[in-house]
Amino acid sequence: KRRNRSWQRQLVGYAGRAVQLSLAAALLAWVYLAVRYFGVHPRITHNYLAEMDADYVGLSEDQRAWPLYREALMDLHLQRETWPMWSTDGAFNHEYRTWAAENQRAVALCRKAAARPQMGFFYQDRGNVDWLTQMSFDQDLATRFLSPEGPTVAALLPHIQEMRTLGHLLLADAWTAAERSDAAAVVADIDAMLAMSDHVRDTHSFLVTQLVSLALFNLAAEHTERLLEAYPALLDDEQLATLDDRFRAALDDGQIAPDFLGERAVIADTLQRVYSDDGKGGGHVTRQGWKTLEIWMPRGQRDLWKQSSLPAATLAWLAEPLDASRYADRREMTEAVAKLFDEAAELSKLSRWQRGESLNDATLLAETVDCNPSDPRWRLLWLIAPPFESMLNAVDQAKQQREAVLTVIALQRYRLEHGEWPAALADLVPDLLPAEPVDQATGEPLQYGLVDGLPLLYSVGGNGTDDGGIGAEANRSGLTDPDGDWVLWPPPPPPAE
Repeated sequence: KRRNRSWQRQLVGYAGRAVQLSLAAALLAWVYLAVRYFGVHPRITHNYLAEMDADYVGLSEDQRAWPLYREALMDLHLQRETWPMWSTDGAFNHEYRTWAAENQRAVALCRKAAARPQMGFFYQDRGNVDWLTQMSFDQDLATRFLSPEGPTVAALLPHIQEMRTLGHLLLADAWTAAERSDAAAVVADIDAMLAMSDHVRDTHSFLVTQLVSLALFNLAAEHTERLLEAYPALLDDEQLATLDDRFRAALDDGQIAPDFLGERAVIADTLQRVYSDDGKGGGHVTRQGWKTLEIWMPRGQRDLWKQSSLPAATLAWLAEPLDASRYADRREMTEAVAKLFDEAAELSKLSRWQRGESLNDATLLAETVDCNPSDPRWRLLWLIAPPFESMLNAVDQAKQQREAVLTVIALQRYRLEHGEWPAALADLVPDLLPAEPVDQATGEPLQYGLVDGLPLLYSVGGNGTDDGGIGAEANRSGLTDPDGDWVLWPPPPPPAE
């Protein structure tokens, strides 16, 4: 019995020491991870925004459109309010016409800017000071705007959003010019808006700038179609041919596919601010770096341990080094991001019908990088990956809008020459169109016919089914709407605002 008790005491002792050793090992492991997480800081080796600026800093003034756009923005008076674009009777709103009439100098500056080859915006431009002051930027924001320092993801882009204002000004002037039968002014305004779309696309190549560029192009195309419907006798064949050339040059297949250069720089800059740097391409997530990621997070998810009770906050703080240790290292993330962007760039070169089943962002990430959203190793990738699906949809929409406006211009030119509308789209080829326009949903020609003697042009839409030209209820959602056709001509009634 004594030997049994002695053996039991030894077992208890061994177990106790094993527990102590395990706790000590766990504590040492946590200390190691904590020192690595809290004590090591990222090393910033590249200023990506300054590198992007370098492409524009050396441009001569007469090559840069931005100084003229900036002058137009500063010259605007009777600022555009939140007026609806269309009045209740479907006409272009009177307030917009008045706004255009009061800002003819700004219109002239936008047209002059259209002749400049590049946007030529850069953050170190001291010429922006007065404009920033007029925009009521506080000193901190103005300093950030004028300096290409700090995270690239936090780069301010108010100049891009302001280009929308100038785009609406040109549209308002085009409608006002059409009302007084000034065809030359209409063509000049549409040409300037297309140049503006190209200039915006040229600016630092961020995803948002490319989306705004496509939006400006779509607006120019849509309003050209609406103007041709409202004023069918306004433009002669030479003016229509000028618009045809301009729309054809604005977005060709090479230009419309996004290059993702700006987003690649944003992610590369983010990784260098989140991870440590071992000098060999590797590194681990750091606490300082994790705080950098807060800009990507919903407000309710930022520093949760600060918002919790003391016990919960303490546990959350203790868990951070363990949680961070599970993430993919810097080299793996860099390789995964490059693979993801390469795949997205290739997909964007394809038409919607060539890509087949539309991929959402989750599927693209899962299939390209072979990562599961529940896998903590790839949590950061899911957090910082841009909205590829939105970009691909915008590209599809612009491709279809381009096909539509070129076809509508060709229809108008055919009517001017023959005194009637063509019976089929094939009648436009090859004199007015190089080939029949393609439906981005199917790869087949767009649907066309004469209804009561007037042309009906439409895509079968997102469901790939020909509904006889009956549009979806929303009617402007185009290729992403699962129901109905996308009616391209005649233009549907203006959207209610």
